[in-house]
Amino acid sequence: MVIEKVRETIKKHNLIEKNQHIVIGLSGGPDSVCLFHVLLSLRQELGLTLHPVHVNHKLRPGEAERDQAYVERLCRERGVECAVYTADCLKMAEELSMTSEEAGRKARYDAFFETAVKTGDSESVKIAVAHNADDQAETILFRLIRGTGTDGLRGMDYRRKERGFDVIRPLLDVGREEIEGYCRYYRLDPVMDHTNSEAIYARNKIRLELIPLLQREYNANIKEGLIRLGKIAAADREYMWEEAEKAYMSLKRGGDGKGSPVILDREGLGELPEALRRRVMIKALEEAGLAEDITWERLTAADKVIEKSRGTRTVEFPHGYRMTAASGQVRFSSDRDKNEKERTGLTIEVTAAAEYRRKKEEKAGGGKPAREVAFDLDKLMRSRDSRGPGEKPQKLIEAIALRHREEGDYIILSSGRRKIKKLMIDMKIPSFERNAIPLVALGSEILWMLWEEKERFAEVYGIDGNTERVITVKVM
Repeated sequence: MVIEKVRETIKKHNLIEKNQHIVIGLSGGPDSVCLFHVLLSLRQELGLTLHPVHVNHKLRPGEAERDQAYVERLCRERGVECAVYTADCLKMAEELSMTSEEAGRKARYDAFFETAVKTGDSESVKIAVAHNADDQAETILFRLIRGTGTDGLRGMDYRRKERGFDVIRPLLDVGREEIEGYCRYYRLDPVMDHTNSEAIYARNKIRLELIPLLQREYNANIKEGLIRLGKIAAADREYMWEEAEKAYMSLKRGGDGKGSPVILDREGLGELPEALRRRVMIKALEEAGLAEDITWERLTAADKVIEKSRGTRTVEFPHGYRMTAASGQVRFSSDRDKNEKERTGLTIEVTAAAEYRRKKEEKAGGGKPAREVAFDLDKLMRSRDSRGPGEKPQKLIEAIALRHREEGDYIILSSGRRKIKKLMIDMKIPSFERNAIPLVALGSEILWMLWEEKERFAEVYGIDGNTERVITVKVM
């Protein structure tokens, strides 16, 4: 029975929790009407509040208005308020350079999410769409024809996250014949879209021409076989991504999960099996900010670079992202990383030495210390044009800047003056990182190098027992 199948699907895949709001796409066709009726039947059991949404695409004059009137009457008879949206999909398709089919999908989902936002938050609201088992078989075959990878063979997910909300498919285990039989049994009289019986779209051609041919000439149970393939691929995919997550965390050497550059151990990445390595690279790119258009060709190019044990090599990915392999590390980053660093600001404060020490004692044991460095102000000022302790420090403060490496930069350590370029080489900082490291500079003199692995300071300006004034520099 359809209701029992849907109940089991909801339970098995944790699609709906008690007392949730369900925004449901209701076109008026058999699939959506069946789903609407089933969820109405389960409404009291699950404590659901239904929010049907109908979109008039204005693509089929006359029929579109008939569909809207049917949906409004159906909801009115069941005592449920229906939200109706109208979208000129032909105009939208022209303006956005997409097909009318793509424009229709965009219009529907825009309406679903608008209603969801009005209804509540992502914890209390879910969006239900009426894809069924036959749709799943067609999706898998469609992807196979287009050349999908193994992850794509899983077909559509029972639940996915989009724009912050869960989109669920409670009918995914129910076949089209079962749905039509259900509608007949309950005399729901859904409307029929005549374009579904025309082989004008690729998906229609697969449903109307290719699958019947395969059933007739090769395998009468081709749809069942495709659905079974999808379930196997989904299980394999879940396991592989769990293993990829473990490998990724063990190899990660840098990156805060907020779109910043991600650094992985090169040797460890190269030792992973290819299938696992590619998934780890995808995770790194996603964390760096690239979540789509990661092609098989680019991953293959990245594989070849990682397999080479020496030298620095870069592989470009879409939208300004890249992978750079250097000695010991593989870095995933984008063009915007440098700009993000440059937007970081400074806070500079001058205090008496006693006041500085008092504040430092108060901060002790108070959790993670602020990212700051302190220098003897008078030592620093004496090194600038031999100005003495009586000179006002304002001009010096105004000259301190946060920037990246420039030609001629140097730092004065306790061991003497060092060129920043030579210091970075001696510290074994990968070449691809050197231009991205923030530097607190006073002209060409570097006071503080903020490399994540190890910071370096201008030690000759350190605070000692004779310090009278302290200049504290904080990175915001």
